[in-house]
Amino acid sequence: QRDRDGHTLMHWAAKRGDLYLVRFLAEKGAPLFETSADSVGMEPIHWAVTDGHLPVLHFLVSRGADFNARDKQLCTPLLIAAQYGQTEVVAYLVKNGADTTLLDTNNDSVREGGREGGRGGAKRRIFRLAELLTHSSLSPSFPLSFPP
Repeated sequence: QRDRDGHTLMHWAAKRGDLYLVRFLAEKGAPLFETSADSVGMEPIHWAVTDGHLPVLHFLVSRGADFNARDKQLCTPLLIAAQYGQTEVVAYLVKNGADTTLLDTNNDSVREGGREGGRGGAKRRIFRLAELLTHSSLSPSFPLSFPP
């Protein structure tokens, strides 16, 4: 079932970072990758990254969620995580193979910075920091991978 804006309970559980509820819903057969029926068309993975919910992100990915899933504006979880300043999520996605070259409908990417006046510079800085953490010998205080 969906709310009046076209979102499923899985979307809301991912947005809240409620791993227990996400797992419960998955065990009961709720779809993990359904797009919202609104004008944006995001999957639960997009919702999980907005607030930096790494355990939910990892669970969704472990169940087959696409790192490069695109909404109706062609935004990927990586682009959204960078837009929301979620450095840890960006690092996790980059380390685990998210495509860093994909562009949204505004020609924004985490590498290029996108259009004039957009949030491209901030996204580019977030991406560079995450890339440094991912490829350095530093011991970051956040998990870049999770046990199975």
